[in-house]
Amino acid sequence: VSRGAALVPKGRIGLEGQLLGILFAKLTIPPSPDAAPITTDTTSAPATDDADYILAKAQKHVQLGNLELAVDELEKLNGQTAFTVKDWKKDALNRISVEKALKVIKMECALLNENMSGGGSSA
Repeated sequence: VSRGAALVPKGRIGLEGQLLGILFAKLTIPPSPDAAPITTDTTSAPATDDADYILAKAQKHVQLGNLELAVDELEKLNGQTAFTVKDWKKDALNRISVEKALKVIKMECALLNENMSGGGSSA
């Protein structure tokens, strides 16, 4: 869905543009996340190719299990493409928060366990 939004032609925000974006997303090969982005103007917002490249990089980070870097990549998006990934970003940030809290809880349990076992052996 996000790739289709990224490939909507400029100035075509209606149904026709949406259909063209979906068609282009189906017919084109996603860029490699390792390839350099194709930019048309470095002073403006990311071009369509840049948005597609950002999505490819974010997908690679997800596949590698690094949600934080994926969310960082998606923060670079704007416009309709950013809107389509908004809910996913929110869910990813919630999961990152839960994983960090779980890591803290595990550390606290390990420290408590160590203190309890260390206290029992010295007595």
